[in-house]
Amino acid sequence: MRVQSYKQYLSLLEKRPSISLFRKGVSIIIGLALIFFGITSAFYYYQYKKEAPIRAKNEYLQQASSGFFSAKQSLSDLLIGFQVAGAKVETIDKLKESSASASGFYVTLDDIEKTIASIESTRNNFSFLKDQLSKLPAPKELGDFNTQLTTYYAGGISLCDDLIKDHKFAKEFLLASGSSFYLPKFSDETIWNLGKKEEIIAYYQKIKEDADKTLANLASLDAPADYKEDLKNQITYIGLLVKTSTDIIQTLSQKDEPDTEKATQLEKAYQILVGAKKESENISQKLLEFRLNFLKGEKNLSKFDTLKISQNSLQVLLDKAFEDQSKNKNYQFLNFLHNFKIF
Repeated sequence: MRVQSYKQYLSLLEKRPSISLFRKGVSIIIGLALIFFGITSAFYYYQYKKEAPIRAKNEYLQQASSGFFSAKQSLSDLLIGFQVAGAKVETIDKLKESSASASGFYVTLDDIEKTIASIESTRNNFSFLKDQLSKLPAPKELGDFNTQLTTYYAGGISLCDDLIKDHKFAKEFLLASGSSFYLPKFSDETIWNLGKKEEIIAYYQKIKEDADKTLANLASLDAPADYKEDLKNQITYIGLLVKTSTDIIQTLSQKDEPDTEKATQLEKAYQILVGAKKESENISQKLLEFRLNFLKGEKNLSKFDTLKISQNSLQVLLDKAFEDQSKNKNYQFLNFLHNFKIF
């Protein structure tokens, strides 16, 4: 019995080495795999940490460029809005002494209000982008670009503030002038053709009353320095309406002279009207230019040009930064890791 147990023991000893070798082989393979994985992970982690500045620069460029393009689009939309509104003013003004005066007044008022809203929206966008940029860490090598971009946003905000102030004055100016005198209103040819003095006198009495109220409204305005001359022109124009109306009323209130060869009071009054129309032509043109300047932003072109120059300079810097980034080997390797979802 003992002999048999001993033989079994010897048999077990003979089998153990084969089992031990198998386990050792597996252990070695697993160990090598772990070592390889560890070395590979360490290498990629080292590379990942090494490319941290590249990633930070890339993130900065992506966010900064996104904000910059948003600002450019806002500015472009604003300029297009000026052009569309200005075209409407030109079309309406060609109607001159038509019944479209009130219609033109409300169209222009609506355009000014829309323009103010558009400017305010652009300002808010520039302000938001400037605030976001201040929270974005800028890489050292892009410090100059970051400073210029901040200045660009600040310039956009300042420009919008000026435009808002000017357009709010334009709105006050338009409201003070009223719809009756949006287009030249020296006469209604129909009543002159009828030749009825009483109707003509009533017509100009109404114009004089409206013009007196308008003059009072205009006198209460405080025009920005750049538009004091425009306000003066409007006051001169309305004042001419008052004088013309007064002269026509006084002339028609008098009786015709007995001598039939001499001009009638109606003819004299009409000559007063003709002279007033000629005198008003130059002022009317200046007033049209005034409206166009506000809606097209022509008086602010120098301000837009300054911002455009800054914008073009930033675009050059941004393009160069992206080009330099794409040439960086570490950046290329980072893209490789990203594309294969390694990190």
